[in-house]
Amino acid sequence: MKIEKIKKTKSGKYKIEFDNEEDLLTYDDVILNKGLLFQHQIDSNLFYELCKDTKYYDIYHKVVSYISKRLRSEMEIDLYLEKNQVTKEDQEKIKKDLKKTGLLNDTFFAQAYFSDKFHLTSAGPYKIKKELLEHRIEEEVIDSLVFQVSKEELEEKLTKLLKKRVEQNKKSARYVLEQKLLYEFTNLGYERELINQVLSSLKGNEKVPLEEYKKIYEKLNKKYTGEELKQRVMAKMYQKGFCAAEIDSCKGEFL
Repeated sequence: MKIEKIKKTKSGKYKIEFDNEEDLLTYDDVILNKGLLFQHQIDSNLFYELCKDTKYYDIYHKVVSYISKRLRSEMEIDLYLEKNQVTKEDQEKIKKDLKKTGLLNDTFFAQAYFSDKFHLTSAGPYKIKKELLEHRIEEEVIDSLVFQVSKEELEEKLTKLLKKRVEQNKKSARYVLEQKLLYEFTNLGYERELINQVLSSLKGNEKVPLEEYKKIYEKLNKKYTGEELKQRVMAKMYQKGFCAAEIDSCKGEFL
């Protein structure tokens, strides 16, 4: 087969036209690697290699496009290649080529992932660590990123998040709200001790227990009196999640 013409297409690929009216849409890497700029006659074996290499670069560029949307871990690339039914031999070659160009690097991936998650989401360091472990990132690499977060930076983020949640639940019983937030933010990857510390520094709406006590008292006062009234009001307050200290602070106003 004789190469009649090699021309670049709008897609960036190269079209090789042969004298038998066949053509092959391929890549500059294939053309350069096979030295087609210096030879115009090819046999069937070389044509087969051109087709094979073109198929390889088809999936290689597909993977590059996949990575260009955001950095990927090696585990994600493995899953992507398996999904596209790429042979084990080509999988290893693709990953080797990607690492050579710096497009595949689990350390860089972990750094970018941790930074984005910490600064752009509500996730705490230990939730992010768990997610990175699921990407099969080495624990030593992850721990180095966790330790880079200063106590002040972590406390500032947690304070901002908890303050917002407390303000959104102004009418909730303080004890119930604190338990709810403790559970929620522990699951988000923050240490219980720090959560409790920040919560204790945030003031809630101190009028809530008294307002709730007043509503319950005025409703039950129409049916009950004396000790029974007192017990029923206290029971209702407990049901709504108020603690003993909050209830006791209201008693003097009515009983």
